[in-house]
Amino acid sequence: MISLIRAAAGVSLLKKETDDKKSTLQSMECSKGRIEAVVHFCSLNMIIHHLIYVSVLSVAAIKKRRSAVHCDVDLNSEHNRSGSITSPNYPNQYPTNIRCAYRFRSKGSERVQLTFTDFDLHVQPDQDDTSHLCRGEFDHFSAYVDLDGRMSEIDTFCGSEIPPQLMSSRNFLAAELVTHSRHGQLKRTYRGFRLIYKFTDDFGITTGRKDPKHACSFYYGSADASNGTFHSPNYPGYYPRKTECHYTFDGAPNQKVRLTFTYFDVEGFGQCDNESQSDFIEFSNYRTMDRKLPRYCGSRKPPEKGVESENDYYHVIFSSNSIFDGTGFFGFYQFINKEGQLTPSDKYADYLLHLHL
Repeated sequence: MISLIRAAAGVSLLKKETDDKKSTLQSMECSKGRIEAVVHFCSLNMIIHHLIYVSVLSVAAIKKRRSAVHCDVDLNSEHNRSGSITSPNYPNQYPTNIRCAYRFRSKGSERVQLTFTDFDLHVQPDQDDTSHLCRGEFDHFSAYVDLDGRMSEIDTFCGSEIPPQLMSSRNFLAAELVTHSRHGQLKRTYRGFRLIYKFTDDFGITTGRKDPKHACSFYYGSADASNGTFHSPNYPGYYPRKTECHYTFDGAPNQKVRLTFTYFDVEGFGQCDNESQSDFIEFSNYRTMDRKLPRYCGSRKPPEKGVESENDYYHVIFSSNSIFDGTGFFGFYQFINKEGQLTPSDKYADYLLHLHL
């Protein structure tokens, strides 16, 4: 049975019931936005059995849409692998009293990555520190990711500081630009923003060889390079939530691996265990978990002198949850002989490493 139900705020609700009465598919549409929802009911009483997946920020966002300026953007990886997006009228003054929605959809193991090249939103002249004020009547840009069927805010930005690089946790990322009315004449032009979007399956990790069998797994072999760098996904931006990445270091039989971290911002507490719900990195000398080696997170950072493997194999795991956001880590790797002596090429690499410490 198919029936059309009129909803508030000019929204039409199309309800389609299956013959067995066990499930209902609902799709809500309106002229300036779209919501796609799937709701399962376990009886004729229509008791909700499953979460609703909403592909825009909220019904309220549509109700509050206040301008005739059409600035919504929908992009997916099947049509555009990368490109740029700007605020309306960029680089000139953006319109006031608007709400623009930007939706990015990828496929498979791809992630959405946003990199800002310009950012300039109006704030009150006497507000220099906007870190806690990017809400309410401030013009702002907010980003959201899909976490198990619910939209979770990454962060909200305002002012003129370039936001960090952003990455989706799965296949969907949404953002919105909200501007407000101005009383009085602006003293200067506010350009808005320009960003570069990219659909990528390498998690923004630019070193090592990606393992095609796993979503976020990278291989570093001494046969490829005796030294180099490695880093968290999307570094130096926020690492994505609910993500696990593997880094495998494989040396010659007479070698072991030395890892030194020059930057570390992995959020967490205490011993970085599961009970603390911490993001963390951990190490293993074996292809299975090495329980005797500690995890690192928060103020519990890897030692400045670095960490070394027992043999020619070292495995590093980075894991993030859905609670914290950080900018991750950046480190150097070196394959050294088991006596701890550097190869000639590694001596120069070691010199460069200490310049960064």
